[in-house]
Amino acid sequence: MRAPPLACVAALCLSFTPKAGAVPKSLFVQVTSVPAGAEAYRTRTWFKKICDNHRSVGSPNYIQDLVLSEVADQNGTLDAARLSIVEDYFGCFDNVFVGTANLDHADPYVAGMKDSTFRWDNILLSEKIAQAYDARFQQKFPGQAFHWYVSYEANLNAFSLDTTLKNAYAAYLLELSNRLTAVRAGSVLWSPAFWTQYAAVSDQTALRSAIADVMAAAPKVNWLHFQDFVGQAAKQNCSTAAVTYGFNASDGIGYYNLINQAVGSKLASLRVNMEHFVSGGAGCPSGGLYPGESTELSARENAYQTAGVPIGASWEVRWWYRALYGMEDATCNQAEVCNSTDDNCDLKVDEGGVCGGTGGSATGGVAGNATGGGSGSPGSGGTAGGSAGSSSAGAAATGATNAGRASDDGGCGCTIAPSSTPRLLGWCAMLLGLVLRRKLWR
Repeated sequence: MRAPPLACVAALCLSFTPKAGAVPKSLFVQVTSVPAGAEAYRTRTWFKKICDNHRSVGSPNYIQDLVLSEVADQNGTLDAARLSIVEDYFGCFDNVFVGTANLDHADPYVAGMKDSTFRWDNILLSEKIAQAYDARFQQKFPGQAFHWYVSYEANLNAFSLDTTLKNAYAAYLLELSNRLTAVRAGSVLWSPAFWTQYAAVSDQTALRSAIADVMAAAPKVNWLHFQDFVGQAAKQNCSTAAVTYGFNASDGIGYYNLINQAVGSKLASLRVNMEHFVSGGAGCPSGGLYPGESTELSARENAYQTAGVPIGASWEVRWWYRALYGMEDATCNQAEVCNSTDDNCDLKVDEGGVCGGTGGSATGGVAGNATGGGSGSPGSGGTAGGSAGSSSAGAAATGATNAGRASDDGGCGCTIAPSSTPRLLGWCAMLLGLVLRRKLWR
């Protein structure tokens, strides 16, 4: 999937009464395209909603895991600014999976994958990014765990029609999963697609066999959450807002059963990636994506639940949020106030904000120590500026960017205790959830 546009046509992004979202699931986030800087409040709005309203264990609207689909550019440089936003909310998820990046190709899923040079270039790029992210993670979250996501997708229908392509994917997944888990041990998630409607598959036996061959060649790829393709095949008319659908839940149900018969017993997790968007059609900008229809999403969720098909990591957090709640409001776009609470829902100083209310003094003080939360006397509505000074975390700029960034109040010169207990409890829950679900999820 390519980067979605950040803006919607106004008439198509009206608020909905929440109807869908009543089935537990996980969510993707395409890190390299999330709003940042002055628009970062949009990203924070999505994640704050998850933390506040979708984390009650056992509730039907529970959000389980977070999957970072792309975290770097094609040179292997991490998107540090956007990662810093998303990482503030890792404690609100059971498990975190980290993807890498893909190189561009005119035909990536056939000619590109068959080209051994291109295939190896992608593997080596992913390994470089994985090493860089692992080092970053160890510095920010020492002793904690994350897992891997294979960013390169596939059309699984082609595997039974093209042996060369099938073998190329097997080789790619084997080598990539070996290299990722050599950087850090953990589970490996993949989310390929089926581009053909289930009823149109002429030889289901051959398709089952081909999928089994590829997955057997790469046993470390042990989580498979396949795309249901409903959003990619749906076309929204931007003049009338009418949506026509090419795929529906029956396709996801059929393919889930086919994969389950082929390799279900060998996977730690088999689920459907329920797409929460629709594609732009007539009158829409080329390549545009839009929030899915709430009523259709609800009906699809119910169909999967009735058929016993579990919903897994679904594309993507912005479309999930906008389909349920409409466009982001200004709640997380307010100036920081020193209130002894850091809820990660306000405009950060390094995102162009200023400290309002009793926020930071104009002379700054020490900005960011090893545990977050700066010191210095609060001023009366002054900007968080002045000479930063140094701290026990090293230079203040480093402290504020790394250890201190979890506390926006600290960036304003407020003196608060960092909220480490909830984050720690969240990570404990994540680890416990992984242990349980590796045994129970299928």
